[in-house]
Parts: sequence; structure tokens; C-alpha cells
Amino acid sequence: MEGGGFNLSSGFSAVAQGDFHFFVLLGQLLGKFHPLAVHFPVACLVLAVIVETVWIGRSWWNRFRGKVSYQSELPLSVNPIAAFLIYVAAGSGMLAAVSGYWNSTSQDFFGETAEILNKHLLGALLAQAWVLFAAYILIRCRSGVTRERVVHVRLSLVVAFALLSVGAHQGALLVHGTDYFASVFERPSQQDVRAGMKLPPALPRNLLSTMPPAVSRDVSFESDVRPILKRSCFRCHGEGKRKGDLRVDDRNALLDGGESGPAVVVGDSENSYLVHLIAGLYPKSFMPEKGRELTAEEIGVLRKWIDSGLSFGSDAGKSNNMKRSAPALAVQVVRPPACKGCQEFENPIDKFLFEYFRKHSQSFPERASASQIVRRMYLDALGRLPQLEEYQNGIQLIEAGRESELVRGLLARPVEYAYGWLSYWNDLLRNDYSGPGFNQKNPSRKRKEITTWLRRALVENMPYDRFVKGLVAPNKRSEGFVRGIVWSGTINPNERPEMQAAQNIGQVFLGINLKCASCHDSFTSQWTLEDSYGLAGVYADSPLTMYRCDQDTGEKSHAKFLFEELNEVDGGASKVERQFQLA
Repeated sequence: MEGGGFNLSSGFSAVAQGDFHFFVLLGQLLGKFHPLAVHFPVACLVLAVIVETVWIGRSWWNRFRGKVSYQSELPLSVNPIAAFLIYVAAGSGMLAAVSGYWNSTSQDFFGETAEILNKHLLGALLAQAWVLFAAYILIRCRSGVTRERVVHVRLSLVVAFALLSVGAHQGALLVHGTDYFASVFERPSQQDVRAGMKLPPALPRNLLSTMPPAVSRDVSFESDVRPILKRSCFRCHGEGKRKGDLRVDDRNALLDGGESGPAVVVGDSENSYLVHLIAGLYPKSFMPEKGRELTAEEIGVLRKWIDSGLSFGSDAGKSNNMKRSAPALAVQVVRPPACKGCQEFENPIDKFLFEYFRKHSQSFPERASASQIVRRMYLDALGRLPQLEEYQNGIQLIEAGRESELVRGLLARPVEYAYGWLSYWNDLLRNDYSGPGFNQKNPSRKRKEITTWLRRALVENMPYDRFVKGLVAPNKRSEGFVRGIVWSGTINPNERPEMQAAQNIGQVFLGINLKCASCHDSFTSQWTLEDSYGLAGVYADSPLTMYRCDQDTGEKSHAKFLFEELNEVDGGASKVERQFQLA
């Protein structure tokens, strides 16, 4: 810590004041285990009913076969196994009830979902109460078994089982949707569904006027609209999910609508069904069903977006998804914002931060102390804390306003700088000295480390463009990065060295995750199987056969760069030439 040691009393005080929200977070975490915790007591109760039913049934069967007289009584005791299961169900049911309470209070439920939740809670709690009553009667039976007490236990089991059935049914509807059971019997064709679709009845003007108005300012899809959709809608209607046959992460799909008809009317948010749902005009179908309710400001942003043409970004006309064009991603002129009150800052980064804090109604942080700055500089540049003398000299420079001298002095230590950053780049570039891949006997298949090349590049302060080029289009000393690991035995196609090169280049230098798209078209981004195999093809000796989920598609890949607008790779060129074209 920057300011000294930790004070125990202040730590407890912080927890007591709720600064860390420890118990709230703990409750939310334990609540997530409710689906797991609830099935155990349910299973115990169901087994208890089955065991006791068989116990009674055997007595009746013996009467029927004449082994006992019809005048004999039913078993004047509860089956020991059933009794044990009742005790376990009572105890574990209490834990399930507590976790269920935490789970329900950590989320917001609206409309029909809230009604289902209330029915689920009522049925489950009543069932638990009857199980506890049965356990109580069993405890009393230890002091003396009577016919009345045994009947009470069995009656409690029957009532608890019936209530549990109701509560469990509501729980299934809560998790899987209200059509969970009906969908088994009603399976109309897609054509029948679409032919029968009708928009909801027109709403009266006085009800429409209660919706929050569209914001007056211009809105950006990337910075204003997409964060709202990602937080509140994508869980059910985006990134490969189509609840109600509706997607909101794709402009064409959003315009197509879902099972309830068109979701938006471009240019007319007032008559857009999507806006009616998020504004709560249909209490039974409030959206989002779970999570935080949208604020008036957020509804106004979505209304403005719809009124302004439903733009999905600069390349919406060229793409059916949220993919931004390559030039827009790769070449951007970044200028500090012309914000009021930030003229005092010399560093452009402070101006960006000032605008961020102002937008979120937060005060700008206080300047770090001299001791903090010195420690951070040494850690950032050399990867270590300063020695005492270095620390004292650094304090003097900072207090004298000569920070740049300290920075230049640290960067003038190339060997220390190289060793400080070597571990960082080792992790990022997957550079290692032993382990998988090094046990290959064939030199052409053996994994190679690049430590010597990497250390020299850092010591000599190699420019970043040359650094990247030396790894993407490598020589013998730096080829270990794209060479990857040749695994022993049978491997999946997406683990072959060429695909490793594509995944690592994408993640390290492009900030792109291609791991999902190495097996199939990604569900969470715009990257496809063809994109991954195209980049991997740059490092292949011949066109690669594409495999989708380990199944041969029969198609060959063509070497290419992910952003073909910026760079073109000639698939007919040699492997070395393709690598230089990519770099």
C-alpha cells in the first residue's frame, strides 16, 4: 500500500461502514448456488414419499396375499429410511430457502416474471413448512409412537409434496420461460407462427405520453446505445441468443422483429413495440425481465437512436452485425477534448480523464504524492522498487518539478529496463524454456524459445513496428512465437501450429480473440471460421482444410489479413512472402 501499513481497527470499521460491501457480495455469491442447493432437498422429499408409499404398499400387498389378516393395522411407524430423508430434507431445505432468498433479492423482476417469482416463493416456503412439521412430529415419535402421529407425518408428506410440485413448476417457468411445458405440445412451423403474428393492440395517446421523451442531444451507437443493449438485452436477445425469436445485436434481425411482430419502427420510437416494453406500458411483459430497470435517460437514448435511423455504426450498410470498418478501427485521429476546466493540465491524458470524471459526476483525483510517483516510475520502467538512495534522489527531483529528468534517467538503463520487461513479454508471447513442445526429437517440430532475440530487442530499444515485424515475419532467432507448439498425439484442428499463430497474433497485436472462431463462427464477435483459417493460412505450407467443430467442411481456406481494407495477402505467394505482406 502506498501510505503505510494496514490498521486492523480501520479495516473492521471499513467493513462495518459498508465500504467493501463484503456481506452483500457474499450473499449474492451464495445466492447463485440456489439452483444447485434446491435440488438436494427436493430429491430427499421425493424419495421419502416413494419409500413410505412402498412401505405402506407392502402391508396392503401382504393383506391381499393373506399373509396378514385384514383386521391388522397399517404399519404403526414411519419407515426408518423415509424418516432419515425427511430430516435431511428439512435441514437442507432451510439452506436452499436462504440461498433462494439471497438470489431473489440480488436481482430485479418485473411484470409476469415477478408474479411467477412470488408463486414460486409461496409454494416452496409452504412446502418447507410442512416438511419441518413432519420432522417435528418424528422427533416427538421418539418419546412414543402413536397412530395419530404417524398419520400426521404421512399427511404432512403428501401436502408438502403437492406444494413442492406447485413451487417447482413455478421455478421451472421462472428459469425456462412460461412456454416451457406448452412448447412440448405446441410446435407450429415457422411459417405458421409468422403468418399468425399480430402487433399488440394500439395504446391510447394518454398512455404513450407517459413514456420518457427522446434525449435532445445526438447519440452514438458505440458509446451510448451499445452499452445499454449489452447490459440489458444481449443476455436474451444477442450474441447468438434469440429468445422470442428476436435479436437486437443485428440491424436486419431487429427490423425483422420476433414472435410478437416488428420490434421497432425506424424514425418513430413512440410507436415502437420495443420502447413500449422497456417503458413498462405492458406490465405483464416488462423488459428486461431480470436485472436493473432502464432509467428514463437510457430509454430516451434508445428513443433518439430509433428516431435518428437506427444506425449500427459507420459500416451498418455494409454489414449485418456490429462490426466496425477496419480503417475506423486502425486509423483514428485522437485529439484531447476541449473541455471546460481542463486547461490547467499539460498532459493530454489528464484532459481525457478529466472529461471522463466530469461525465460521471466524480471529482478529479488528487495528485499522487512524490513517494508514490517515484515507486510507480521504478516499477513501470525497471520492474522493481527503488533503493534507498534512489528513492531519496527521486523524491528531490519530483518535489523540484523535474519529473522528466527522473524518467530519462530510468530509460537510460537499457539492461535493467530489458530485464524488467522481459518477464512481461515472455508471458505475452508465450516464450518459455521447457515444457510442452520441447520434448520433440525432430528439430523441425521442436518448440523454440526467443529469449536471446527478445532481450536484444529490448536492450536496443527496437522500434515497435520493427519489433512486431520481427515476430510476425520472423527470422531463425524469432520464429518461436509463430512456430508455436507441435503437440504429441492426436489434437483438434484448431490447435495446430498455424492456428496458434493466428490466435496469438490476433490477441497480442490486434486485441482480437480468435479462439472461438477457430472452431466455429464466433457467438460473441463478428469473426468467422473463415477469418481465423485465413490468417492461419499465412503460415501454412499449403491451403488448410477448414474444420467446423472438428468436422471436415470440405472447403479450403485462402490466406488473408483480417482487415482486407488495410492490407492484402496474396494467397499464391510463398509462405515467406505472405508473412512479409502481413507484417
